[in-house]
Amino acid sequence: MQLRRATMEDMYEMQHSNLRCLPENYNLRYYYYHILSWPQLLYVQQDYNRNTVGYVLGKMDDEEVADKKHGHITSLAVLRSHRKLGIASRVMRATMKEMDAEYGAHYCSLHVRKTNDAALHLYQDTLGFRCVGVEEKYYMDEEDAYHMKSFFHQANPGSYVDDHKRLIRKAVPGELEAYPAEAGASSPAAVGRGGDKNGKRGSDKAAKAISAKEREAAMAELLGLDAVGKGRGSGGAAGGKGRGGNGSGGTKNSTAGGVSGKKGSWKQK
Repeated sequence: MQLRRATMEDMYEMQHSNLRCLPENYNLRYYYYHILSWPQLLYVQQDYNRNTVGYVLGKMDDEEVADKKHGHITSLAVLRSHRKLGIASRVMRATMKEMDAEYGAHYCSLHVRKTNDAALHLYQDTLGFRCVGVEEKYYMDEEDAYHMKSFFHQANPGSYVDDHKRLIRKAVPGELEAYPAEAGASSPAAVGRGGDKNGKRGSDKAAKAISAKEREAAMAELLGLDAVGKGRGSGGAAGGKGRGGNGSGGTKNSTAGGVSGKKGSWKQK
């Protein structure tokens, strides 16, 4: 099986996988918006017949404060016939690596249904995410969502959701050795993202960030998307309540999905 970056030709199959796996869906234009804006953050897993059996749809949420710049998982899905093969963790790690290396993100965020135990296991125990809050009635059916984050170069200050849905402190494996200081302290490892020893990024990275923003604005205009960050417009994809769609798995035992588009992520004219 092959893991690779998604291309324009993959958008239809990605949407088809989403429709098969998840109760909340996006229209095709939203997939094109992602790949035109953040082409490095979309990955597909194909089987030996080159059929898409899993994908991840990622994006960047730029913040005015530099140390809050982060990536977000809009949607994750794996066909039922190919689950428990490590596909979800592979595509997630691929896009998270690009968020850090290509865009200089400090962490990756996502949302997951409170009842999606399989997805919680994936995010917490395999990928090191921790819960930073609960968003009530986040989904169309008014189910609550855990807001989760995984930091790339510092200890994760969030909580672990145990089997009884209690929020407890549990370090990510290897975290105490790597970051002995209190949670939230910046790590010297940030140097590895292409900046100098003070954590500053080079002028080439700054130029890339500017051009990325310009490209995003141009793509939004091209696709007829208006005022990113203003909520879901009529005729948009069904999704999290007032959130412009989501990619959350609707079943308790589904590892496909379990994540969502960020609240108010887009608006269609």
